[in-house]
Amino acid sequence: MNDQGLLADPFLSNLPNAQYLDLSPHAPHVRFHHPTEGRKSPCRLARFVFIHDSERTPTPPRDMAGFVAWAAAHPGRMTHPDPSNFMGATFLKQALVEMAPDPQALMQPVTDQACARQTAPPWDWYDALRPNLWRQGQAFPENKSIQQQLLNDG
Repeated sequence: MNDQGLLADPFLSNLPNAQYLDLSPHAPHVRFHHPTEGRKSPCRLARFVFIHDSERTPTPPRDMAGFVAWAAAHPGRMTHPDPSNFMGATFLKQALVEMAPDPQALMQPVTDQACARQTAPPWDWYDALRPNLWRQGQAFPENKSIQQQLLNDG
């Protein structure tokens, strides 16, 4: 859209709460690996948060790598939303961000070679995790609401 001149002038620095944003040149103002040039407002700055039942799991894994051993020790007790759902895809993206050999490469244009190199560790991790997921990783809750209901149901 920007290449076609379809966007308004940059407005990010004019927002009422712009003082709370990192508008420095090194800040990652990108959308799908393209600089936004001040033409997009951050609608939310969220991090993926894992929930657990502290009665059943007083010491959950602290990182993505820890889920493999935890799931192996507790088969069928862990799941994530279906990867076709935003939250399920975000779970896998979180693994990619944590396990990519060069996280900065994730901010570069994709090549087949770079993709293979960066995704190999998280796919190896997922191959080890998936058989110990709920329903042996063959089915997933449709979305986070259904997953929350599973947790609520114990």
